[in-house]
Amino acid sequence: MAEIFTVETRGIGKPDYSKEVAQGQVRPGISLKYNQALAFFAYVPTSLVPHPYPVSWVQPVLAPGAIAHLIDGNTGFPLPFLLPAGYIITLIESTWNFDQDSIMVLYMDGALVGIPGVTVSGLPQHVANIAGYSSTLVDPTASSPHLIDYQIINRGGADMSGGMEALVVLEKVGSPPWPTDKTTRCPFCLANNVVPVGQAIIKCNICEKIYYVRAPSEIRRV
Repeated sequence: MAEIFTVETRGIGKPDYSKEVAQGQVRPGISLKYNQALAFFAYVPTSLVPHPYPVSWVQPVLAPGAIAHLIDGNTGFPLPFLLPAGYIITLIESTWNFDQDSIMVLYMDGALVGIPGVTVSGLPQHVANIAGYSSTLVDPTASSPHLIDYQIINRGGADMSGGMEALVVLEKVGSPPWPTDKTTRCPFCLANNVVPVGQAIIKCNICEKIYYVRAPSEIRRV
């Protein structure tokens, strides 16, 4: 009779790729590398008040000819977004739908680098870029900090309502570890509140009201 004995388990066995294959069959997505993180920029002009909860990317309607900066959904601060040295930013997706003609413009360090979208009123638009607008186009080694600004211009003849969201990927290139906290802005009293980077529901230290931001730093696959 063969001897029975215990064998120490090493490794995890044969990799199971079934989930990855299924995801590819159902919808396109993105799987982030260890040195990458998602960020969301958004802007929602509307006359629908009161809002169910205060989010700072929800704003009043945009007047004809007016320009608005997208808002960092992770912190509540309007762009420009300061990209530190050692980091790359790439715009990979934009979605928008407005009831007036509009144009989207993208700036880096005050210089126009692209027009990601022009739309006719009432027509929803969605763009998923294979090779998106990226800071590597002007700074391949990420050797310098940059100011990134994404703006919306109302080109119609009336106040504009609707919404827009841009999805970007931040990537470290020989830079320090990701920060563990972030500074957010209270939409009620405009006080700054420093919270853990993964926190999305925040109680203001000044006015003690609850407000919301986004926490995309914890997302690894979508």
